[in-house]
Amino acid sequence: MPNMMSPISMAQSYGTGGGTNHAGPPDKYASSSAKPISNVPHIQAPPPRRAGITLALSCDDEQLSEYQMLVRKQLEIFEAQPEDVESNTQGRKKQVILGQVGIRCRHCSGLSLRQRGRGAVYYPARLQGVYQAAQNMASSHLCESCQCIPPHLKADLRNLRDRRDTASGGKQYWADGARAMGLVESDEGLRLRRPEGTNGQSPTTS
Repeated sequence: MPNMMSPISMAQSYGTGGGTNHAGPPDKYASSSAKPISNVPHIQAPPPRRAGITLALSCDDEQLSEYQMLVRKQLEIFEAQPEDVESNTQGRKKQVILGQVGIRCRHCSGLSLRQRGRGAVYYPARLQGVYQAAQNMASSHLCESCQCIPPHLKADLRNLRDRRDTASGGKQYWADGARAMGLVESDEGLRLRRPEGTNGQSPTTS
């Protein structure tokens, strides 16, 4: 007759109770090399947005007011990507073209267009329009609706704006600065041409 073990004896034998500590019976479902799960769908992360080029130039302090210099440091030029073309840009009459150059707030550029505040992106049609686009963005977005700009920068911009420290420079300086950074006019708006030779020099003033 086989030797029957009581539940207590079995527990002691396999180390789950007091007494000697023996290894338990092998688990037929255990595996030393687990197989990867193949039926879980792969979620594609959205591609990172391309970095823009800050509008600020080293010669700004020779021509611009403190307010204008601070504004230029908060804005950047960029080339429209597929997600920019597909986005519904508020107030635009013309469709944005792939590669077209726009101006955007650098603080909220990583968000989708719907998540940014009002006036976060502009697409000037001409170099002379860069100045006015920046002024509109400064007053409506940087000083008001942007939720990503650090509070101390927003406060500084408001203080400088309210004391009328907005003069000097003018449209021509902003246009020349954009040209020096490689922006050129085309039938489809502004485009970015990589600087060659003397194209990257500081803008002239008038």
